[in-house]
Amino acid sequence: MRRLGYPSFWLLLLAMAFCLGMLSAHERWPVYGVFVERILVQFDGRKGVSEFARRHYAQRRSLFAELPAEADLVLIGDSLTAQGEWQELLPDLSVHNRGIGFDTAEGVAARLTSICDGRYRIAALAVGINDLIYNIPVSKTR
Repeated sequence: MRRLGYPSFWLLLLAMAFCLGMLSAHERWPVYGVFVERILVQFDGRKGVSEFARRHYAQRRSLFAELPAEADLVLIGDSLTAQGEWQELLPDLSVHNRGIGFDTAEGVAARLTSICDGRYRIAALAVGINDLIYNIPVSKTR
């Protein structure tokens, strides 16, 4: 029997990671399914946001209302933005992270006015992945 060489091992590991990712993306992996079930609930054939997500969203919005609104850069978006260590990645700029997990394009649009009232030199917007997860039609996000 032939031993797996170093490159073969990494290719096998990469293939396994890809398969696990595909299974989890389709909510067929049980561990991921339990997590998704806690966050998302089914109603009217669409995925909606759970009470946990609603509370989280409200808490983050109220926190942002109390924080100062002056920086070089403001980052606006969903959990992909919220989870970034942007100040560490951009040490030469003062950065305000205004990302909220579970947010959609509609939610970000509703927050833009309050965020844009601040004094920021640059604003970066990253949103849309949750619209895909929640199956929100593109026509509703325009």
